[in-house]
Amino acid sequence: MNNLEIFGIAAAGVLVGWACTFVPVVSHLRAERQKRADAERSQQQAHQGELEGLRSEVAIQQSHARTLLARIATLEAQLQAQTPPTALLTEDRLALLAVAEARQAALAQQIERLRAELSDVQRQLAGSRPSLDGERHDTGGDIALIADLADDNAGLSQQEAELRAALQAQLAACQAKLAQARQEHARLSAHLQEHIVHLEERWRTSEAHAQDMERQAAELRERLVAAQAALAERQRALDALHAEHEALQQRMAERERKEAKPTARQPRFTEDNLPPAKAEAMQAALRLGAKAMLSSCPQPLERIRAIGATLGRRLYEAGVGTYWEVAMLSEEALAEILHLSGVQLQRYNLAAIREDARRLAEETRSIGRVWDGTPPDDLTALEGIGESYQRRLYEAGICTFEALADASPELLQTICPPNRLARPDYAHWIAQARARAGAA
Repeated sequence: MNNLEIFGIAAAGVLVGWACTFVPVVSHLRAERQKRADAERSQQQAHQGELEGLRSEVAIQQSHARTLLARIATLEAQLQAQTPPTALLTEDRLALLAVAEARQAALAQQIERLRAELSDVQRQLAGSRPSLDGERHDTGGDIALIADLADDNAGLSQQEAELRAALQAQLAACQAKLAQARQEHARLSAHLQEHIVHLEERWRTSEAHAQDMERQAAELRERLVAAQAALAERQRALDALHAEHEALQQRMAERERKEAKPTARQPRFTEDNLPPAKAEAMQAALRLGAKAMLSSCPQPLERIRAIGATLGRRLYEAGVGTYWEVAMLSEEALAEILHLSGVQLQRYNLAAIREDARRLAEETRSIGRVWDGTPPDDLTALEGIGESYQRRLYEAGICTFEALADASPELLQTICPPNRLARPDYAHWIAQARARAGAA
């Protein structure tokens, strides 16, 4: 065996030894590179997923920002319409801004977390480069493998830079929207404050106006009470004057009756010249099946409720002398005969007066009785006959001295029965009536 063969054998052994040593190392390096590439690819995919999540979060944040702007526009419209209270508007906007700021802070935290993870990846890549360089120095190096690793590192750095730039752009956009929202919040807060001041001013003005109105109402109530008291006092004085006037007229009428001289007693009305009211009263009695008759004796109309001496005299002067005639009068005709108008018309219930007159006509059995207007004699001028007995005699149709003179004691006893306090002398009544009739 020569030297050449020996050298060939040695070279072959060296090659075999180198191959046995370098091939596993290269395989190991390739496996490590593949593993790191897979890990970096997985991490890149995770980063890509987180980036997509951040993009979704940014989209959600933008949607919430648009919702916030729409809510702010709605609040402005409600504020212009002055529908909700200003305090609730302010709290609602502050709450929305607080939610936006919280979400912005969460996004910033996620960005910081991604920055930290990128820094860890960079440190890991930086730590793997010396080991790779050492292995290449020990084994003679694998330039292609190192170049691939450098390209992968450069690609990762570029992706990191792009991701960082995208995140920075999104962060800047979110910060710009947050600043815009803060400016809008400040503007709305100032506007709300101005509106609150305006509402407070209007409330103070309204309260002052209400207090002024209350003072005026209190003054008016006081004046009304005073006026009512004065009116009541005047009404009492007026009633006293009316009562005094009626009493005076009654006394004057009584004096006139006592001082009057006997006059010729002629009827004012006959069947040929009956007024329409008297004729209608007689026709009404006939329709009821009662007997209609003309009487020379009037009835004491003072017995009708609310009719005193004064109003009774006005009825006599108008030719109305019986209960039936008063009951058959219309309310307009009755008010005209009694001379009632204005306040006096409100004091008298004409329907009640007519109803009470009909009741007296039924009680005295004088339905259909109509006065012919003959002036009656004053029977109270005779001794023993007062107003009560005269009223009973008038209602029985005895209203003249002649009629009383022609009556019998038995008839007078039936008309004016005695009682425990008085026993009338009917014969004396008849004698006085005959004397007066003879004198007339």
